Formats: sequence, C-alpha cells, structure tokens
Amino acid sequence: MKVLLRSICENSDVGIAQAVEARGHRAVFLSDPGFVDVYKGYGFEAHPVNLSEPMPPEQMAKFWEDFINGQIPNFRKSPYDQIDNYVKDCWTAIVDSAKWAEKDLPGVLATIRPDV
Repeated sequence: MKVLLRSICENSDVGIAQAVEARGHRAVFLSDPGFVDVYKGYGFEAHPVNLSEPMPPEQMAKFWEDFINGQIPNFRKSPYDQIDNYVKDCWTAIVDSAKWAEKDLPGVLATIRPDV
C-alpha cells in the first residue's frame, strides 16, 4: 500500500514514515520544495508542493526568520492572550499555505496515486 504523508515536522515525519515502511507499506511525502531533498536523503520518495509563493531560498529564510522573531514577544503572554496574535497569525499562514498547495496538488496526486 502506498501511504501519502504531508510533511509537517521533519523529525517526526521521518519516524512515522519509517514505521509505515517497517509494516510493509511505501511512504511518499508531499513537501515544500525546500524540504524534498531532506526526505529523499532518508530514502523516501518525495514530491514538491508549493506552500507559498515561490521565492529564492534566501528570501524564504528571511521570511521565516522575520515571522519567528515577530512572534517571540507573544510567547511571554498567556495562551488566552496569544489568540489575537500568535494563534491568529499561525492559522492565517496555515490557510494561506493550503490555498497555495491546491495549485499543485491535483497534478501531484494524479502522478502518485496514493492508496491512503
């Protein structure tokens, strides 16, 4: 059985994929283009799916650095007080990435044809 995995956190994803393959299935990753080689380095099949507007690696690194640094002050707040800033910003980013993924997803899924 071919099991499709959407990458979220590289370390746990690899462990889950290894467990899937240890049970006789084939793990296949859909990943942000910047992480495809990471999964391939572990011996997994991986396909790129853009989760944001394509940009050079330096610009992408700067985007994430700014996002993380901009959120650090919110971690000093209570979980409730993080809702209007950190939680809202993260969920906005998740929704935006899902919209971008929809552009590549039909073609990639047609190529991979996963069972699960």
